[in-house]
Amino acid sequence: ARSYDENYQVVIKVDKNYINQLGKLRINISSIKIDIVKQSNYEFLILIKLLDQSLIGIFDSILNIILSESVYEEAESAMVHKFLQQLKRWQKFMSTSKTSILSEDKIRGLIAELKFLSELLIDNSLLKQEIIEAWYGPDRLHHDFIFNNTAVEVKSVSNLDKKSVTISSEYQLESNSNQLFLRVYCILKSSVAAENAINLNMIIKSISEKLDINERSQFDEKLIECGYIPNEKYDEFNYKIELINNYQVTEDFPRLCSSSLANGVLNVRYDIDLNKIEKFIMDLPSNIMD
Repeated sequence: ARSYDENYQVVIKVDKNYINQLGKLRINISSIKIDIVKQSNYEFLILIKLLDQSLIGIFDSILNIILSESVYEEAESAMVHKFLQQLKRWQKFMSTSKTSILSEDKIRGLIAELKFLSELLIDNSLLKQEIIEAWYGPDRLHHDFIFNNTAVEVKSVSNLDKKSVTISSEYQLESNSNQLFLRVYCILKSSVAAENAINLNMIIKSISEKLDINERSQFDEKLIECGYIPNEKYDEFNYKIELINNYQVTEDFPRLCSSSLANGVLNVRYDIDLNKIEKFIMDLPSNIMD
């Protein structure tokens, strides 16, 4: 809805006054104002008003996630409690988020991860929930995808002439899983008219169309944690994607691990020459979801 002062807001009609619940949670988001207003017919309205209109994309995305996670509660009190709890959970993000889009490096990295996720959805259409849960990239864990017995780290290069990938920590190529793979894509800048060219908005839309409402909510939440908010500017960054290879990371794979570093060495970052690891090329296991 639009309020009298032209600010966007969400309006929820309820039968009880939840002002005490709201007060106990101490939700404090500078860009949002929350009111509970009594109606003449003894109903109440919960009003969530956006004060900074430049954040409409963030407001829209996060409120959609929160509502989709709350509306299936059978009791009104449970729905309102869950809604307010979820709003509290997103408080820090909404208080610190910027309206600028991701850098090109981050766009390419996210496209590479989403390309792999999309391929998994095609090959394992009955395991969509499990695939989304296996995507850990936005959770800032050591690996982008973690399955029961296999972990996959996804990397990208920006042109075919570049024959190296950057490893950003001493933990990125060590794993507690039985198998660890490095999957490398080439993400080439392209024009929008080029055949098979895609952008971030396109690949996200394609994935979202394959998901039900609960799966889409979880997917959207992970996208936001990656720093992605829907924005038309992403339509200007088009790419062609090509898989270079999968590499199995074994004991003799060239890498730096936390256990092998001298005491006191921190924040390791290094490049791996793809030409020197060709002997480690191996297809991903066909039963990767098992």
